[in-house]
Amino acid sequence: MSYIGKAINQTLVTVSSTGTPTFDFSQGNNQQMTTNANVTGITLSNPITGGKYTICLKYAGAHTVAGWPATVNWKGGAAPTFTSAADKMDLVILFWDGTNYYADSCLDFATT
Repeated sequence: MSYIGKAINQTLVTVSSTGTPTFDFSQGNNQQMTTNANVTGITLSNPITGGKYTICLKYAGAHTVAGWPATVNWKGGAAPTFTSAADKMDLVILFWDGTNYYADSCLDFATT
């Protein structure tokens, strides 16, 4: 399925690892990035109202993840403490209401 109108691409999109990655949801609603450095700023772009998105963060080393946009409202009021350990993975689940993202996380999956 392609991103046409209100349809969402169901493929897993790989995002290049940088300190300031951009997750472009026009490319698909499921995206992954393997960290190769600390993440200090995250950009979320092109959501559609009512869209549900998942970001998979895989850790190649002990890298921290921070710098979520102010439009991300976390369950409990604050971003979680991400796992940031080699061979681990965290998931971030987002819902876009047209103004804000509402976010939750599933942390500390083993990848090996």
